[in-house]
Amino acid sequence: MGIILLTMVLNIINSIRFHDPEKTLFDTNGAAGLVFYASLVLTIVLYMTNNPIPAAILLVIMFGIPLLVMFFKEPLTNLVEKKAQIMPKEKGMFVVQGFFELFEVLLSYFSNTLSFVRVGAFAVSHAAMMEVVLMLSGAEAGTPNWLIVVLGNLFVCGMEGLIVGIQVLRLEYYELFSRFYRGTGRAFKPYGKKI
Repeated sequence: MGIILLTMVLNIINSIRFHDPEKTLFDTNGAAGLVFYASLVLTIVLYMTNNPIPAAILLVIMFGIPLLVMFFKEPLTNLVEKKAQIMPKEKGMFVVQGFFELFEVLLSYFSNTLSFVRVGAFAVSHAAMMEVVLMLSGAEAGTPNWLIVVLGNLFVCGMEGLIVGIQVLRLEYYELFSRFYRGTGRAFKPYGKKI
């Protein structure tokens, strides 16, 4: 949750630099998304630590206003940029599209947060694999074969390093990079390489 909040803050900083009010204020990774997700994190932390949760009206404000801002991000952006037409022409399509986009946003917050849980599950797999190594070495009998313990430990470390490395790359490129990517910009040209 902390990493996701940090990426939202960095996205807001990048959006300010690009002078993009929609991504800065109204986007799911902008200020509205940050307020919503931070409120959710705060509520969960308060609940898990047996502290009192804010009153219902405060929860409605903490969750409802950011969701409404994300729902109306296109008209709000038009208002901030002082465009002539604030609301889209097809109101029904706007509402349907906004509803499904908001549903997708809530689903992505949930799935992105749960994606980090799988890294913690590797502690359980480590215990299970080391138990197998100790069983193969004969540790239960009281006389372990130390060569099998050392080689098994090296194998387990290698497997876990590979698995964790793959998961970290996936988390970086999917959960983090997707918050920053914009389809515009300039082509990548490596420093010092002649074309």
